[in-house]
Amino acid sequence: MWVLERTISTPSTHWAHHGKHLNDENTHYKGNYGNLLFIWDMIFGTAKITRKYPKEVGVENLSDVSALTQLFWPIFRSPQDTKTEKAILESLKTLDKTMTVIISHRRSALESADMLLVLRSGELVEKGPPAQVAVPGSLYMKIMESVHV
Repeated sequence: MWVLERTISTPSTHWAHHGKHLNDENTHYKGNYGNLLFIWDMIFGTAKITRKYPKEVGVENLSDVSALTQLFWPIFRSPQDTKTEKAILESLKTLDKTMTVIISHRRSALESADMLLVLRSGELVEKGPPAQVAVPGSLYMKIMESVHV
């Protein structure tokens, strides 16, 4: 069992990722990402091996929504969900500072970044902190000006 639960995701390790409350010892929503191949979590240090299930699953402090709303969440809910966005940005400040990659179209997420990488056709064209990249005439500013946020 030792080798198996470090290679593929068992039901309990997968459910630990979906645990609702961080204070539940069987919750590990900042890890156990591997849906099938748990070995990736072992390699990247995001694994928490458990044989117990969390008491509750879900997202803490999220209001109940219908299955249809969940299905279309990125289209209808995400643009208005600034409270959740702010919570995510605040939680990013507490993460290990080795590296966090955010791909975003939201100005507030981009402005709070330490470093921006602007790509055009897969090529890096601009790089630097927001104040350095957000200059008149830059590709970044052209993109931001074209998006009516």
